[in-house]
Amino acid sequence: MARSNFGVVRLTAARPSGYISHSFCMLQGWELVVFEGTPMTNSAGGFIFADENCAAVTINTQLPANRAGHSAISTGSEALLCGGYTTNQMSWPGNGNDMECWWFTPAPYPRFDFLKLKSGSPVPTVRWGHAMAEDPKLGHALLFGGISKGSTVLNDCWVLQVSNSVDPSAQYEWLSCTPTAATALKPMPRYGMGAVFQESSQSFFLYGGFAWTGTRFASMSDMWVLEDFADILKVKWSQVNAVSDKPTTRGFHAMWLSGYTIFTHGGQCTGGAGISSIRSDTWSFDVFTKVWKQFGTSDASPAASSLAVAPLSSTVAVAFGGLGSDNSPTTDCVYFDAKSGWTKADPAGARPPRSAGHSALYDNDSFQMLVSFGVALGPRLLDDEWSLD
Repeated sequence: MARSNFGVVRLTAARPSGYISHSFCMLQGWELVVFEGTPMTNSAGGFIFADENCAAVTINTQLPANRAGHSAISTGSEALLCGGYTTNQMSWPGNGNDMECWWFTPAPYPRFDFLKLKSGSPVPTVRWGHAMAEDPKLGHALLFGGISKGSTVLNDCWVLQVSNSVDPSAQYEWLSCTPTAATALKPMPRYGMGAVFQESSQSFFLYGGFAWTGTRFASMSDMWVLEDFADILKVKWSQVNAVSDKPTTRGFHAMWLSGYTIFTHGGQCTGGAGISSIRSDTWSFDVFTKVWKQFGTSDASPAASSLAVAPLSSTVAVAFGGLGSDNSPTTDCVYFDAKSGWTKADPAGARPPRSAGHSALYDNDSFQMLVSFGVALGPRLLDDEWSLD
């Protein structure tokens, strides 16, 4: 594989002060960007974009307030960032109990735009540790669960009706996709689960996470699917029963999709390595045969939770960072190939600091991945963004 390069996207002046569960994403071709601005409570902010001629272009815009535990997904040419907490899981960004979301648009210049909602649209409550995925066919964003105020664990489901062409200046609407029948099955309330959306079956898959059992939080190994998503009024949850051995319980694992195969790696659970009970195993799940398959481990297999994996193709994915077995963030950058397993990478130049909890997005057009925010050694919250070419 060709040598890759990390390039820093420097945040300066009044800026978001960093996120745990940071995003790791590939967006449309840009290199160095300098952000400058203020939180959304002050509309006088802006940021500076350094163009290809190194000329500074100041753009007046708002920026998200600092946060952690949020989720970020790609919605095509834009990314959507939702939720999170701001200080020790005690303060919440947003308006009262309403969860806030932001668009990130990379071209023609990088900018954040607050998600505008239609009048009367319901709004998911504030939360962190939730799961999000995109329906690539309809362009909709899906959200499930997490933890809200008062340590309330959630199992609600929401869909943001977007379209295949995002307009950050337009108004959108959240709709509940939680089945309302009294006898309807649904997953236990939980956080730290993985989620993917399988396009051809229009199904939203969830796996693992930490659920409230009634007496304590416990890591889970169950998989659920929200079926028939083509009609939001007919959606229903069903538990997926594998016909093979399956991974042990875990939460805050990496999870990604390739065709009809779901991959999961690492995570945190009982029986793992080190003081954080970290896993280093990789599994695949065939959504049709319902068979789990474990991949062989090697020295390159990252033992980490809260790491981010971005699929680059139908067989290859790249991972960065995570929380290692010593309970410290790492700077590991590794590639996964379904045919050969994990391989350590050594990107040229500087690289992001040790970080954990980030998410990953990949842009096929620019062949770039963006690493943004997270928690580093200290611990300290990060406020930087990096692109991997």
